[in-house]
This record gives sequence, C-alpha cells and structure tokens, in this order.
Amino acid sequence: MKCLLCLVAILLTITPMICKGEALMMSEEEQLSFLNKVQIRKWIGDDSSHSITCFDVNERGDIVIGINEANGRSLVSIYNNTGHWLWGYSFISNGKYYLEWDSKETINIYWVRSSVKGTFDSQANCLALNEYKLDSSMNDRFLNMGSCERVVDNTKYYLTANLGCLSPLAFTYSRVVCITPEGQEIVIIDMKGSNIGGAIFLCILIVSIVIAISISLKRYIFSSI
Repeated sequence: MKCLLCLVAILLTITPMICKGEALMMSEEEQLSFLNKVQIRKWIGDDSSHSITCFDVNERGDIVIGINEANGRSLVSIYNNTGHWLWGYSFISNGKYYLEWDSKETINIYWVRSSVKGTFDSQANCLALNEYKLDSSMNDRFLNMGSCERVVDNTKYYLTANLGCLSPLAFTYSRVVCITPEGQEIVIIDMKGSNIGGAIFLCILIVSIVIAISISLKRYIFSSI
C-alpha cells in the first residue's frame, strides 16, 4: 500500500512538469556540441544600424533586445530604463529565437528550431542549457515572448517601426517606447539606422503591388474589348 501511495505521489509530481513542457536534460557532450555550434560570445558596442526582432523588460525596467545581422549572427543588447547600453553578446541563431529575462542579470535564449533553451549571464557564460518540449503551453509562451508589448509596474513598453502609416506593414522594429502611468510617451531605444532599409523595402513592396494591379486591370480591359 505504501508503495502504491509513493507511486501516485511521484506521478502527481511529474505530471504537471510534463504538461507544462518543462526542460529536458542534455548530456554534457550535447551541451558542448550545441555551444560550439551557436558560438555565443560577449559583444561590446551599441549598434543602432539594425532592426529589432524581439525584446523583453524586467521588473527593474531594463530592456533586452534581439537584433539579426546580415552575416547570420544575432546580437543581444541590454539597456537600462533610460536607454543607456549596458552589455551584450552575439551568437549564431540559425532561425527564429526569443529572449526572456531570467533574473535581473541573466537572460534566457530560446532557439526555436533546435528546441533548446539557454541561460546566460552578462559575460556570456552559460549557466544552464536544456532542451524543451514544444507543446501547447510552450506555444502560448512563445506567443507572449513574441508580442511587441510588455507591461511592467503599470508602465507599457512596446516596439514600433517608426514609419508612420506604414508601420503596421513592417516585419521588424526600430524603437522601444514606453508609456508611463501618467501617460507620458518616452522613446527609450532608437535604432535610427534601421529605418532607411525598412522604408525602402516597404516602398518597393507597395510599388510592386500597384504595378501588379495595374497590369491585371489592363489585361482585363483589353480582354473585354
């Protein structure tokens, strides 16, 4: 009877972990292989020429943003609540990734394609590395991490492309803006160099759509004559 009760207790303990998509252990060899593949290292410098792909805000108001470079590497930059650059690191992303504050000084990186979650400190030291199970709860978590809005202590933080009426069509962002409880809107991070590329892309897209519609209308008119 005692064995049966122990078995039930164990099942009740591990079932929530399975349902919530808890981390799956990786061997030391697997961890080293993955870290060699992503090549994460400390990065020094604040580069404002790239677009923001994801972000997160901790309880202190510090902001972490993800930036994709053209050479396949991704940059992670951390700023304080006034927009002062603090630290960062770079890595090979090999696809989509998400960022999440783990504590005031550590960041979680989720490599979606590899189903791996890593926790890193400000020196790019790996504190934990695990695989995760992609289930419905993890998908919900990704939706939250992929959102362009955060609310911390009644202060709203959001990403914007800063392209005026074309902003809703943008795929990436150039600014992190906050709205204080008093309603004041403050630009905390401004990736000024990324606006030009985004504007050019959207203009080309709009012109291409207009040309395609014009050609289709001309063909329809001529076919009707």
